[in-house]
Amino acid sequence: MGAIALAVSFCVTHASGQLVTKTDAIPNRGKPPVVFLNGYQRECEGSSFRGSFGSVDQLLNEEGRVTLFFDNCAFPNHPAIETLGNEFAKFLRGLRYENGEPVARVDVVAHSMGGLIVRSYLAGKQTQEGVFTPPADTMLRKVVLLGTSHFGSPATNLLAGGGGDAQSAQLEPGSRFTFDLATWNQGTDDLRGVDTIAVLGNAANGLLLMRSGFGDGVTTLTSGSLDFTAPGRTRVVPYCHTGGITSFVCARGSAQLAQMDSRTHDSFRILLSFLNDTPEWRSIGTTPQTDPVLSKGGGVLVRYRDAADRPVTIERAVSPLVEVALLDKSLVFADYAPSAQPLPINLTLSDNRTASLSVPLLTGATRALNVKSGPSVNAIFPSAAALFPRSVAPGSLISVYGSVLTTASGTTEVLVAGQPRPQSFASAEQINTLVPEDASGLVKVQVKNSAGEHTVNLIIEPVVPALFAPALNALTGVVVSTQAPLRRGDHIALFATGLGRTETRGGLQWAAVQPQVWFGGQECTVTFAGRAPGFPGLDQINCQVAANALVSDESPVFVYSGGRTSNVTTLALR
Repeated sequence: MGAIALAVSFCVTHASGQLVTKTDAIPNRGKPPVVFLNGYQRECEGSSFRGSFGSVDQLLNEEGRVTLFFDNCAFPNHPAIETLGNEFAKFLRGLRYENGEPVARVDVVAHSMGGLIVRSYLAGKQTQEGVFTPPADTMLRKVVLLGTSHFGSPATNLLAGGGGDAQSAQLEPGSRFTFDLATWNQGTDDLRGVDTIAVLGNAANGLLLMRSGFGDGVTTLTSGSLDFTAPGRTRVVPYCHTGGITSFVCARGSAQLAQMDSRTHDSFRILLSFLNDTPEWRSIGTTPQTDPVLSKGGGVLVRYRDAADRPVTIERAVSPLVEVALLDKSLVFADYAPSAQPLPINLTLSDNRTASLSVPLLTGATRALNVKSGPSVNAIFPSAAALFPRSVAPGSLISVYGSVLTTASGTTEVLVAGQPRPQSFASAEQINTLVPEDASGLVKVQVKNSAGEHTVNLIIEPVVPALFAPALNALTGVVVSTQAPLRRGDHIALFATGLGRTETRGGLQWAAVQPQVWFGGQECTVTFAGRAPGFPGLDQINCQVAANALVSDESPVFVYSGGRTSNVTTLALR
C-alpha cells in the first residue's frame, strides 16, 4: 500500500489504544475486522477516530473484534468521493493478518459521507461521468451506515463553511453524484448484495430541515433511508447527527448518532446485533413505516430523457403539491412529498416545449429514476427468477423487463456488450434473450426500436444460478409432482440457467464451476451439471436424492455455485 497505508496508519496512531494501526499485521480473532469510515471533515487537522466514533473501539475489543480506521482526512484537499472510494479499494486489498495472509472479509461502519465512500467503492464509480469499474470481490460482509445522506444534505453549506471543494458539491441535495450513484446498475443501486443497515436520527428541531423530527439535523430521513434499495434495513433513533456546529439544529440534550461511548447507546446496540446476526436490532428504534414523518412521505430525484435516451435540458420545473428544485437544468428534486399518490411535475424544456410527468413515490425513502419516452428498461433478471443482487452469468437466459420494448411497426434490436442477441420471446413489457458466452464485468444492454432506444448497465458475474420450477425424474422422464413424487435415492433432472462458462467433455458441455445441490435439507449428489443439449442458455443438473432427505410434498431445493445461491423451489418427495 506504500504511502497510502502510512498515511492512514498515521491518522489512527493517536486515536485510541484499541485501534489496530498496522494494517499489514492485523490480529486474527476469528471474526472479520471492523473498518470505520468517518464523514465530511471541514477542518482535517482535528480529525480522529475518537472525535467521530467515541470509544466504540474499546467496546468492540471487549467483543473480541479488531477495529481499523479509514480516515478520509489522510487524503488532502477534500478529493472527490470517487477518489476516496478508489483509495478505500486499495486500503482493503492491502489488509494482512499477522501471519501475512490477506484479509478476505471485513465488516464496515461508516458515518455520514463515509457511507457514500463505501457505496462509490461498491459501484466502482469513477470521476468520469458514466464510468464504473465495480470490484469483482467486494470483500465486505456487512455494512452499517450511520446518518449517511444518500441524496445529499441541506446542511452541506453549513458543514463545509460555504463549500468550494469537490466533496461539498457532491453532498448538495440531489446532486449529479448522488443521482448517478443511485442509478448505476439497471437504474438502481443494489449495494452489490452486501447486507447493509442504516441507522438514522430524528432529533432535528426544525431550524434547518424545516420540520421537526425530519432527520438528525444534517441528514433528512428521506435521504438517509435505505428503503430505496433494501426494505426493512432502516432504523430510526432519537439522536443528532453530530455535535459542535450542528448541535443547535437538534433537540436540546440529544445524543450523537456515531459517538458510541456505552453499550446502551442505540447505535452500538444495533451495530453489535447486526454484526452478530442476532435479532435485537429489529426492536431498537422505529422503522420508516412507523416513523411519524417518514411514514407519510418520500423524496424523488428525476432525470428526464428523450426517446433516443439523451438527457433533456429543463428550464423550469413545478409541482402543484410540493416545491421542487431544478439542478443543473437536468435533475428535478423534492426532498419530501406526500406519498399517497404519484407526484405530478410540469416541465418547461429548452425549446419551449412542455412535458408533464407523473412520478411514482416511494413511502419512507427517496426514489431516483430516469423518466423517458420510447423504450425503457426497468430490470434485467435471469429468466428463471428475479434474483438479488442484480447480476447474471455469461451464456445465461435473461429477461429484460420494461415498457415500449416492442412496437407495432418495425423490429426491436437487443445488444448485450455490443453484440446483437437473439430473442426467444418479445412483447412490449418483456424480452427474453441470451447473454454472450464471452461477456464479463460491467457491460451495456441496449434496446432499440422504432420508438427510440434505452441503454443500461448490467453486471456479468462468473456464476449466477437460477432454478426453473419444473423438474424431471431423470430415469423415467416424468415431471415431478404430488401425483408423481420422488423417492429417496431417485435421480432428478433440474433445469436452471446461470451456471456460467462450460468445457466440453464426452460430447457434453460441463459447467466449468460445478454446483452443489441441496434437496430436502441434504446434499443431492451431482452426476452432471452443464448445458442442456440442444437448448442454448438452458442448464441441466442431474443429482441423486440423499437417503436421509426430508420427506415432504414441498421439500425445498436450491443450487449453490461460485459463491451465489439460487432461488428456492420445492419438489414432492415421499
